[in-house]
Amino acid sequence: MLQPYLSACPNCSRNLGSEPVGSKPPYTYCQFCGVQLVPVLWQRLLVVLLSLILAIAFPLFLGIRGLLPSIFAALLCFFPALVVAMILIFKNIRPKYARKPGYVMTLFQR
Repeated sequence: MLQPYLSACPNCSRNLGSEPVGSKPPYTYCQFCGVQLVPVLWQRLLVVLLSLILAIAFPLFLGIRGLLPSIFAALLCFFPALVVAMILIFKNIRPKYARKPGYVMTLFQR
């Protein structure tokens, strides 16, 4: 019996995984059928949670004290922390894909 791929397209069920794990970033479109893709919710939440931890921990590691300066520094560090979190998560865990919400296939689109 064939086992489904973890990184399969939800539309055409083709394997979108790369070897070795983490050698390519997550896809935004299926390369076979063209449907828009996003990683599943728990992987996106994991990325956001890790980026928040990194954005708060880095200014504290640098020794920034006080509530307002640490919040400002965390806001400045959020985007770089988000990039680092995406790299760390998707280097270690294969992305599992879901269809992008709001995407409707019509007869005139291929």
